Amino acid sequence: MSPARRWPLHPQPGPLESLSSWLRRLARLYDLPAKDLLTHNLGLVDLQVPELLDGCPPEAMLAAIAERTGVDLARLRMMTLAGWSPWLFDPPSPNQDREVFDNYVRDNSVLFPPRAAPSYQLNRGRPWDGPWICGPGLRRACPLCAADADRGTGLLWQLPLMVGRFRRS
Repeated sequence: MSPARRWPLHPQPGPLESLSSWLRRLARLYDLPAKDLLTHNLGLVDLQVPELLDGCPPEAMLAAIAERTGVDLARLRMMTLAGWSPWLFDPPSPNQDREVFDNYVRDNSVLFPPRAAPSYQLNRGRPWDGPWICGPGLRRACPLCAADADRGTGLLWQLPLMVGRFRRS
């Protein structure tokens, strides 16, 4: 079996660019959706592409992307939220989902008085990621930056910590 070959086109990720943004830019060069680029071109059997690529993608997927693009594996990890753990945040363990949700939404809410928020059942088929992660398909970005298809979106833009951009370049 021959070793995996580098993809002919593989622009470098931008500073603090998110993995999903960079993969969308990369896939656009091949006129493919990012999911097709990942499922058909990495040589991984039974790869399940996560809905939230910026969360905690499979290590085998990151290693294959590093091999195809020449981007260092450590840099790819830092393009995901998991790469910033424990520095930025730690995801709740599955057995703490309910407690963390109640604590954040009901006890420490700035929108409701304590315990006034309605109860919410966490039965969406996946663990609660916390309030800091957008759902799949939702992206936060400056409208001017988002209008430029060649510009990537920053990983930290995906978090509600960043609501605007103070400098245009």
